[in-house]
Amino acid sequence: MSLFSRSAAYICAIMHIVAGIGAIFFLRGGSEAISDIHQRVAYMTQFPDRWRLGWFLWMLAALTLILFYGWWGSRIGKLWPVAIAAAGLACDWSGESIFIASIPRPDTRLYRDAALLTGAAGNGLYTVAAIILTVATRQLPWQWLAWCAWMAGVALTTATIFNSDMGVTVASAALMIFFVPWVVIAGKKMP
Repeated sequence: MSLFSRSAAYICAIMHIVAGIGAIFFLRGGSEAISDIHQRVAYMTQFPDRWRLGWFLWMLAALTLILFYGWWGSRIGKLWPVAIAAAGLACDWSGESIFIASIPRPDTRLYRDAALLTGAAGNGLYTVAAIILTVATRQLPWQWLAWCAWMAGVALTTATIFNSDMGVTVASAALMIFFVPWVVIAGKKMP
């Protein structure tokens, strides 16, 4: 199997589903979805292994995203946007590594830095790369669905920068709702 085979789309979709389920079961109790900071801290303290596993799943999902972008870029003869996404991966993994190694309290500067690395820089660079690939692709299947995903990515980046817990929660959910089906469709229908 080539590094950039069509299966990259399906692996990416599956891993994002797994990470999304992991977010619900392993991260939600300590995430922005919970408004009470004391509940978040209590969850993170009581279940550090769940917290770490949830973030590790997102690290794997991010890696499959790079493989998907590589496959997509190789289909249209534009691999340079993958370098932008790879820079996003470095930021994303840096933030997620902080979440895993330190389990910082949500009211600390370290938590905020980790959130900015993953939710703003990492996600922002992934979104920029996706927009470039979308614009460069002549016959993109279900293009409207791709644009919905990228706009949700822009919303997630913006919500992270402005430290909007509700915005992060809603934009993250919207991103996965649009992104995963589109990746499967792209894997099946992209020329």
